[in-house]
Amino acid sequence: MKVYIMYEVGGAMGIVSTAQMHGMFPAQRAGGSSIPLETRKIVTDEVNAAIAGAAEAGATAFLVNTGCPNGRFILPDALDERAELIQGSWKPDGTMEGIDESFDAAMLLSMHARAGTPRGVFAHSWSEGICDYRVNGVSVGEVGMAIYFAGAVGVPVVMVSGDSHACQEAIDILGDVETAPTKHGISRAAARSVHPNKVLCAIRDAARRAVARIGAFRPARLDAPVTVEMEMTDGRLIPWWLHIPTVEPLGRAACAGRRRITGPRTGSSSSWICCTLPTPNWRSGSLQEVGLEARTGSRVLRGGTTMAGRLSRRGFLQTGTLAGGALLVGSRIPGVARGAPRLAAPPRQEGRPVTLRYITHWTGGDGHAGTMQWLYEAFQGRNPAVALEVFEIPSYEEAQATTLAECQEQCPDVLHAVTTTYAESGFLLDLTAWMTANSERFVPAAQEGMVIDGKHYGWSAEYSPVIPVWNTALLEEAGVSEIPLTWDDLLAAGEALRANGKYLTSFGANPMSYIDVIVFTLPGGPEAMAALDFTAQPFLDALARLQELMPYLPENDAENHWDEAMQLFVSEQMAFELNGAWTIGNEIVSDVAPEGFADRVAFAPFPSVGGGTAVYVDTFTFIGASAAVAEDPAKLAAVYHFFDFWTGPEAATRFITEAQSPMGVTTGDFAQADPLLGGFFGVTGDVTFTYPPALRTGNTYGAGEAATQALLLGMSVEEAAQFYAENFSA
Repeated sequence: MKVYIMYEVGGAMGIVSTAQMHGMFPAQRAGGSSIPLETRKIVTDEVNAAIAGAAEAGATAFLVNTGCPNGRFILPDALDERAELIQGSWKPDGTMEGIDESFDAAMLLSMHARAGTPRGVFAHSWSEGICDYRVNGVSVGEVGMAIYFAGAVGVPVVMVSGDSHACQEAIDILGDVETAPTKHGISRAAARSVHPNKVLCAIRDAARRAVARIGAFRPARLDAPVTVEMEMTDGRLIPWWLHIPTVEPLGRAACAGRRRITGPRTGSSSSWICCTLPTPNWRSGSLQEVGLEARTGSRVLRGGTTMAGRLSRRGFLQTGTLAGGALLVGSRIPGVARGAPRLAAPPRQEGRPVTLRYITHWTGGDGHAGTMQWLYEAFQGRNPAVALEVFEIPSYEEAQATTLAECQEQCPDVLHAVTTTYAESGFLLDLTAWMTANSERFVPAAQEGMVIDGKHYGWSAEYSPVIPVWNTALLEEAGVSEIPLTWDDLLAAGEALRANGKYLTSFGANPMSYIDVIVFTLPGGPEAMAALDFTAQPFLDALARLQELMPYLPENDAENHWDEAMQLFVSEQMAFELNGAWTIGNEIVSDVAPEGFADRVAFAPFPSVGGGTAVYVDTFTFIGASAAVAEDPAKLAAVYHFFDFWTGPEAATRFITEAQSPMGVTTGDFAQADPLLGGFFGVTGDVTFTYPPALRTGNTYGAGEAATQALLLGMSVEEAAQFYAENFSA
């Protein structure tokens, strides 16, 4: 008897933090993975428990595959010897790779709740940018799509484990299915669970019961035609759908009546994708036609072809497997995730200190964490009348989602990493008077950041040129004697590195900057960017240049985002990253860097494409305050007092010397404080630029990511430019 096992990680017992799933840097690696060893052991134990239970009831063969894109959660040498294991990315059938008619049953393990589930731990459907996924009008998550995938090949799903909400989704679809809840969600980042031994026993018992009565289960089949609808808050996902070879446009009427959500709940207009599929039977070999209309903003994107015969991407099933694999690269800057935790406001009582509530993602392995801890303690020690209540959420995405969700009811008083979405939604305090009164302490670039209609809504907690950081040892090993400073030299270095088994760079490191540092050196480029003309020739020329780099990038670079790119750089697999000075503390001199790594790096301008070199000066991680504090004079004064201390000489010096990450504050000599920091700020180019105000107020990171991903998926520079424009305004 053959059993197919697909496992996730978000629903595994005790897993409540993205840091538990992804780790941070190579020093945390176990067996070549960036995932903490403890997490891999938990997942492996759960899979082994299911195998043991199924074997007790008569199962003899097992195939194990992951629903996660990197496929590295299982410890191969600890996996039950009766199982075969699929690992790696870019599998044709993604989350359900390897399943076919020969299997008697399928099990789904460590599953998480679908997007929008209140109190669902890690509640999402393949990507944080997808807020609803419906099949024939019914919302489903990764549990539902896996059930339907298995059903399409005639295999019943007989057992599901994971978050209690994920188990309930399986019951809603299948009815009498065996389940083993591993935890009960309190919020997206908190859960209640019993002892791990009890969880493993429950999984083993459920698997044994399921196989013992295998004849009672039937495959979950869908009748044709099947309609799939997807609501997204992140239009960057659309290129993936346009990449499916069988895509054909549907008429506008096909998506008539689909609502577009605007305002603070999502932070931007939602995008809709509708697919109508004549048949879910991808093994029929007949002509398959998949219709697609993707809406983002006011423009309708259309594209694609039809294919006859057996499909390389399999119609309806591919809508699930692409989402489970490729689409998971989705959202670095997501819309609001529903069900985010609510943080209770402390009671205000006479005679008690003013309490400031603050959510931050600068925790744990981040290079700012130690300095931030000093900041909290030093401020409170000297200001006993102001109490800081700090909520630390390690994941940037979780912190953003939690903060935005909080702002629907009562914003935290101090807001970390605010964007224009916060200001446009009315959440932010106007800091113009405070910034004006303190203008002498900020460098000009830091004063230009969060400015909308002439008003300041945030000050920069990070400030730096964004430049290539080169691993000179990799260049020397490849026979490259000098750091490339021209475009031709860069391409030549790429060839030499590829021949030596290394990568040149990754667009995931800082996607918008690869475009910008080229555009701003081309004739007419600065003017085009200031006018937000993303169809201008300099912009198209910059994208064409990036196409020339693609042979020297990682094969799966469309999957790589900041953390994956950083891992490639620190593990010395790629020659340069494009980043700011904060990379010194986070990668170069941190305790996770290889021994002697700092001696092997060097800084340089981005190679010239013929119009000179450009150095982009970035202001990032803007700190703001809730507009609501203006109603409480004592709290408003406390916020300004906290900002005064944070940006004052003592704290600014700490950030320079300890975190190697200066704020945009005119304090200290960088070269004297830290040689590496001095080297970063010593890099100059023919053009040094910050974003024009009109450009700063858009979603430049998301736009750059959408454009570079479109190129990586084989689209034209014109299509990539369209995606940049659409996502910039999203």
